[in-house]
Amino acid sequence: MCTSISSNSGFSIPVGPNPRQVLVGDINSDNIQDAVVVTGSNTSGGLATVLINNGNGNLAPFTTIQVNFSIGAATLTDIDLDGSLDLAIAGSSGFSSGSSPLYIYFGKGTGSFTSPSISFFQGSAVGVSSGDFNSDGLPDVVIASSGNNFGAVYLFLNSGNRSLTPVGNFSISGTPRDLKVADFNGDGFQDVFVSSNNGSGSILSGNGMGNFQLATNFLLFPNSSSSSFFNPVVAVGDVNNDGKPDIVATSIDTNSFSVLINNGTSGFAAPVINTFSTSTISIRSRSIIVGQFIGDANLDVALSISDGFSDGVNAVIIVPGNGSANFNLTNFKIAPTGSQPLFITSGDFNGDNRNDLITANAGSSDVSVLLNNGNDGYGPNTFATNLAPTQIVAADFNGDGNLDTATSNQQQQQSPSQNGIFVSFGNGTGGVSGTLNLSLGTTQSLLAGDVNNDSRADLIVAHNSTNIYVYVNSGTTPAFNNPPTAYPLSFIAKGMVLGDFNNDGRKDLIAASANSNLIAVLLGASNGVFSAPMVFASPANSAAITAADFNNDGKLDIALAGTSFSGVSGVFTLLGTGTGTFSQVSETFAFNNNNPPTIVSNDFNGDGKIDIALIGGTNFSNSGGTITVAFGDGDGTFSQAVGYSVPSSPSSLVTGDFNGDNRPDLVTSSRFSNSYTVLINSENGVFRTGNSFLAGISPEAITFGDYNNDGRNDFATANRGANNFSILLNTCLEAVTKTDYTGEGKTDFAVFRPSNGTWYVLGSNNESRERKFGQSGDIPAPGDFDGDGRSDLAVFRPSNGTWYVTRSSNDLTFAVKWGTSGDIPVANDYDGDGRTDVAVFRPSNGVWYIIRSSAPNAFYAIQFGSLNDRPVAADYDGDGRADLAVYRAGLWIILQSRDSSVRFQQFGLTSDKTVPGDYDGDGNSDIAVYRGGVWYIFQSKTGSVRVEN
Repeated sequence: MCTSISSNSGFSIPVGPNPRQVLVGDINSDNIQDAVVVTGSNTSGGLATVLINNGNGNLAPFTTIQVNFSIGAATLTDIDLDGSLDLAIAGSSGFSSGSSPLYIYFGKGTGSFTSPSISFFQGSAVGVSSGDFNSDGLPDVVIASSGNNFGAVYLFLNSGNRSLTPVGNFSISGTPRDLKVADFNGDGFQDVFVSSNNGSGSILSGNGMGNFQLATNFLLFPNSSSSSFFNPVVAVGDVNNDGKPDIVATSIDTNSFSVLINNGTSGFAAPVINTFSTSTISIRSRSIIVGQFIGDANLDVALSISDGFSDGVNAVIIVPGNGSANFNLTNFKIAPTGSQPLFITSGDFNGDNRNDLITANAGSSDVSVLLNNGNDGYGPNTFATNLAPTQIVAADFNGDGNLDTATSNQQQQQSPSQNGIFVSFGNGTGGVSGTLNLSLGTTQSLLAGDVNNDSRADLIVAHNSTNIYVYVNSGTTPAFNNPPTAYPLSFIAKGMVLGDFNNDGRKDLIAASANSNLIAVLLGASNGVFSAPMVFASPANSAAITAADFNNDGKLDIALAGTSFSGVSGVFTLLGTGTGTFSQVSETFAFNNNNPPTIVSNDFNGDGKIDIALIGGTNFSNSGGTITVAFGDGDGTFSQAVGYSVPSSPSSLVTGDFNGDNRPDLVTSSRFSNSYTVLINSENGVFRTGNSFLAGISPEAITFGDYNNDGRNDFATANRGANNFSILLNTCLEAVTKTDYTGEGKTDFAVFRPSNGTWYVLGSNNESRERKFGQSGDIPAPGDFDGDGRSDLAVFRPSNGTWYVTRSSNDLTFAVKWGTSGDIPVANDYDGDGRTDVAVFRPSNGVWYIIRSSAPNAFYAIQFGSLNDRPVAADYDGDGRADLAVYRAGLWIILQSRDSSVRFQQFGLTSDKTVPGDYDGDGNSDIAVYRGGVWYIFQSKTGSVRVEN
């Protein structure tokens, strides 16, 4: 079982509404780059969220700073020279001429900050930076500010005692848009550059004494009189390797950027425009930086782009530079981000000495982290398809044992060769070894399955005409019959499902109409041939469809998600008769869905009754970003619907076991935020929303399977916005246990790998050993069951409710049937006799069931907890016996064994991983949580909080 799902494609971190800037620096003095995200609107005030990095590129929220004004801009610098970064936040007065604050929060070097010192300036900050402008060795602060018909630069000199002194303002041309600090004229003094909304730039040359010369103004673009070059944002770097800082500028919503070469003394050469020329993707700039992103010694350009504020292209583009101020506009790299990436910056987040990228995404209210893969690329591994793919399936089409992928497109393309089915053959390592193009035209949906029972994967296509086409796979070439067999319908089909609906051992096909209340049943004959379609009235229009035995009568049923005759979105069940016909069950429940409907089925809560999950919610005030799970009642109806929030505009939904615990999980793709989100089935059909990972540009559909033959389910998405598909390898972490397996009194590390049922133990003496004990689906539950001072290997098998333990004292194995599927193993020493007791916690009723080793012929059942609680048993009171304890949404509730009193302690977040243990060595277990690579420990000895990376 994996402890968490992970991916190599990049990930997104929710930070709140309207993120506008990301600052990168070492906030907690561990020599690892962290980040501060600045968010907030004019009406809600501002927020700065500190993201602490665990060193592997995993950033997680640590603390927030709330201000009661809108934030215009911010920067990180060490104002007081104490070695810890400080945070300068400049306010915005809504671009009026009123007063705005400058807050300086002094860093403590732990990730937190002191109360601020406060200064004021006129107007609204659009940029803030730092530099030593009076040559005293102390960092000063400079602000570019806009107001009613004015633009100015305000300078605050550092007084050396954690205070800043305003020394005046300096006028510039136009309304400021961006600000940068560098020594542009090579005199050894810091200068200030400001871009303005009219497409011009201004240089304020510093004299090293806290003053500036009159601004020198120049055009940033060849034709700045054009409105298309307004609102310029800029970056500074030496793009021609002459040792002088040059300027690179882009204008909001344009598909170009300009380069201004620094002549070193009198200014800059005339701007040279660089324009992207591509018909396959729309480029509209939002932000720009320069840096070494491609892997050579030359500076490259990275832009964040957003094609409008809805369902457009949201990405970063990396343009290689050649060191001579020239850039390769035809060989740029592209990687997905969240929606509306209005800001981009870089930093080395995983310690590999390569520049990674991070964007602030206003549309999806998150930041996207894109790690540099070392091969001149960022984000997921992508592979070309026909234009604008919207459907994707995975199967082994050529019989070589490696998973292949097929995609198809719904939108008509100009070139006939770009319409149809595009098959990509997998190489078994997460790549592609070859392709096959089956020209067919545009499609509504795509399905892979064995239609003729020859163990080969065939393809079924719902065409944009009124035909269904079947490609029968007849060999290892693969030899798909081409042209395929056509089955005419009276409507355009959308949803399709395969299954044996008349119990004759052959696969049948059901298709639902894309634009009417009709379904067609095509019964399987022989050799992959279907009989003529039988058309029936459907209770749902434009329905998605899934098949399962919903009433446990041994006959396959179908559930439809779509719009009823009354115009309300709902789920409808059609119970199979076993003859290929169906009887209708009334509408199960209505749901709200502004997205194309998707429905899947599985037994999510382990009660033997088939449940459903679908895109959409039962809350009619929330139109998107919801996955609803409804539990089957065993008669074809569903109840107890629960909604789970996911990124906006979910476009596809699939179910499978993604963390190796034998429970069906869910994964959905979001074309709005370019991401996929895994919902882990924790217990009894209760899902835990995991991280959102970057998938591709406008991922329209998602599928899964083992692409690299490591025993884990990976993911693949059809990326409509980039004409490719992504293979997203599942690098989920295996279950790691820490106990003493050698008996030398020191903690050892052990990994249990469910895919092969093997334990890998690393002793404290660095000796390693491995042993096969367990199988896929087992949950590791080690402990000292025989009391010899060494931990024994043990697993709990939910499928049969049995514990399997190997005693280290005699190497004998015993089995104890104790628990049921859905129980959580909580092995610990509850009676204080030095031996681990077999125990389970049952979330359905909140009861602990314990077999005490001191009285093995009796068991104890104690009710302590409720359905969504997480068991966290440990010896919190130091009496030598494990206390019953649960974790409830950040609240620790502990039943202390020494006096039966109940202790309550608020510590942690709902999503934290609980890791109690005796970290301070006082004999009492400490309350502790693990969050994104950081350990937070509430020490029982001192009552203080300890933070460890």
